[in-house]
Amino acid sequence: MENFSSSNSFLSDKLLQEIIAVGTVKELKKEDVFLERNRYVNILPIVLHGSLTGMITDSENKEISMTHIKEGETCVMLYLSGMYREKTKVKIIAEVDSEIVVLSIENALKLNNDSPEWATYLLNLYHQKFNRLLNTIQSIAFKKMDERVLEFLREKEKLYNRGYINLSHAQIAYELGSSRVVISRTLKQLAEAGELKLARHRIYFLKKNNTM
Repeated sequence: MENFSSSNSFLSDKLLQEIIAVGTVKELKKEDVFLERNRYVNILPIVLHGSLTGMITDSENKEISMTHIKEGETCVMLYLSGMYREKTKVKIIAEVDSEIVVLSIENALKLNNDSPEWATYLLNLYHQKFNRLLNTIQSIAFKKMDERVLEFLREKEKLYNRGYINLSHAQIAYELGSSRVVISRTLKQLAEAGELKLARHRIYFLKKNNTM
């Protein structure tokens, strides 16, 4: 297991050791499925390195990314589904190569009773996810498509941390719940505005900060 830094996480080193003691460290490759939708939740992922994403499906069977599980985080929705013995409505996949701790729901519930720090960790995550959801709703309702796309790309760049990202126009459309034609047109506009440089399946950032 690589060294985990808790500096930007609600997950303290002490709590991490408690989790690892009753969990299993596992590696996932990019696009590996951790949990399919419509399954009962018996396990919970805690991300050490990398990122997972939760996908939902609409009535036309089109998928869209609804939540991201970043380093030091778990999915509160999965925890609640497991606690109430409900089937999950999201599919959880690895967004990039990732390392996680797999924790059984049984042990997660036991931690909730035995560890005040675990209970606080879950509450902090719930509050954070709620704020992210509000930001997403505001983005969809009030922001123009070029602002949404640029914000999305900058979040991806933070994840990869290399000044560019490898995503096709179709992949971006897939995650934003839009069409490839709309995304291609928007990316062209951003390139003409000097924000991006486009290459085949690769997007470079020409400006450090979004001033739009």
